Amino acid sequence: MTPNGSLLFLALTIGDLFFPTRFTLPLFAAAPVLALVLSLPPASMYRAARQAVVITAPLFAFLLIVWVIVVQAAPVSVLFVSSQVTLTPIGYVSGVASRLLLFSLLVAAVVQRFAPSGVVAFVQAISLPASAKTLVLITLSLRHTIAQAAQRAHTALVAAQVLTARASWANLGQGWRLVQGVWMATLNMSLERLDTKWQMEGLPEGFVLHGAVRSWCRADLLWMMLPALALMLALVFG
Repeated sequence: MTPNGSLLFLALTIGDLFFPTRFTLPLFAAAPVLALVLSLPPASMYRAARQAVVITAPLFAFLLIVWVIVVQAAPVSVLFVSSQVTLTPIGYVSGVASRLLLFSLLVAAVVQRFAPSGVVAFVQAISLPASAKTLVLITLSLRHTIAQAAQRAHTALVAAQVLTARASWANLGQGWRLVQGVWMATLNMSLERLDTKWQMEGLPEGFVLHGAVRSWCRADLLWMMLPALALMLALVFG
């Protein structure tokens, strides 16, 4: 699958995830996601699954507390089920959490599939205008910048004995200082990159304009058939 094919596969599968059916769980949309995950090497498969679970587990616990324990009722109108279906609170939470899990797994699997070639090569190969590619690279760079800023801010606050290296009540009370430190470090590092490092290296326009766009291949068509088939099954049986 080419980078262009992966973006279309991603868009079609996301559409399948939120297509309304009479089933609470996304039974049909799970097939293309699992097919992509199973096509990865074992190490990449494990990393994608771990990332999806780490992201989704806290959200599932939060939804469980809000809708099952506190509200004790599901919303009247829900996007991913037919209007004739009456949802229970646990059914609503299960439906939302399962779709979040599959969405996270889908994105993580696409990232792992093209991780060996690198982000820059992936962006260079997609058929988008140069301005759109530049925006994608800046966004991905900001994500990496925030991760580095969080690490630096946490290290500095631990060294200053404001926070502790492990979980403690002090971390809970002083957590706002970490948020403030991450924000300031992110702002400082982003401006530094844009004003100095990227200007000297000709980024991101240099990489974007000199990259070779990869055309579509036959494998892309085969992969597109999976979400298309899932949508057809949802239309017939859902």
